[in-house]
Amino acid sequence: MQKLKGEPLKGFHRTKFEFYVFNFKVSTQSNKTTRDVLQEIINYINISRSVNNEGVFFTRYENDKFNQPRTLWVNYAAHDLKEKKFKFCIGLNRKENPPWQQVPDTLELVPLKDSGNLWDLTYFFIDYSKHTPVVCVQFKDAGARFLDIVFYLKQLAKHLNIATNVASQPLTDKPIQETLDSAADVLSIKMIVKPNIADHLDMQDKHYFTGMTNLEKAFDPRKFEIKLRYQDRGKKTKNIGKQSTNKGLQFFKKMLFNFQRAPEQEQLFERFQVEFSDNMGEKLYFDLLYNKAGFEIDIDFSKIKTTTDIFKLINEHFNGYLNNEFTKG
Repeated sequence: MQKLKGEPLKGFHRTKFEFYVFNFKVSTQSNKTTRDVLQEIINYINISRSVNNEGVFFTRYENDKFNQPRTLWVNYAAHDLKEKKFKFCIGLNRKENPPWQQVPDTLELVPLKDSGNLWDLTYFFIDYSKHTPVVCVQFKDAGARFLDIVFYLKQLAKHLNIATNVASQPLTDKPIQETLDSAADVLSIKMIVKPNIADHLDMQDKHYFTGMTNLEKAFDPRKFEIKLRYQDRGKKTKNIGKQSTNKGLQFFKKMLFNFQRAPEQEQLFERFQVEFSDNMGEKLYFDLLYNKAGFEIDIDFSKIKTTTDIFKLINEHFNGYLNNEFTKG
């Protein structure tokens, strides 16, 4: 992640964009490419809006007892033929998680009325100029995430009967496999997770988190913050040149393997930071959130009127990654 130094100028908001690879899976009888599928999706969205005056909505986690519904709506979709990129803006409805407003002349906060009409916008762009399509997506805490976008596009492609599934994976500054191969000892682990995380993990890994059940019943927290330490402060690792047998290393490698095999499991962790050492005893850090390839840019959103305004600001960074870092892989 290319991070900016210092503080943003007054009126500007520091905004993060992340990179992912993305492909539609089509039936064996079809010769459609991901570009073809995206073009049909864009045509459908734009015809629905301009001709029928209808939006195309899908709700993720509908009837899911563990997660709030996330209603999604792509309200802008276009194809830039010159740049070989698709441009999108997707909204996440705020009805389930409304912003709060201050009651005039008091210090009381109340949920904003009519929040069902409020949408938090996220911008994303898909390039098809390389051997596989690459997505550049804005990261927003309160907005749609990449997996929301995957869900939306997959549902619409299925609705149009033009694709059966989606294959996607985050691009990283350092390949997860490289960390898997080099990790020899774990010194500390920090995690923030939801109490029901065990319900969403693969069966063989549930036991790491099932112990939180009694704490959940006793305290009913919204999240758990877990800190584990395997070495006293100031002491050097004793496992130079050999693998540690501590259970923290076993857990770390299992989680890395899962993130590599099933990237959607990353969303179960609000924080996943590990301090570890390699086979030479060098101390290293892994941060799931900041291991993703991407960049930061300061944006004055008061001047942003269209999706193309955002595209003009990020396209140089996007092309720089595609022509330099991405081509190395």
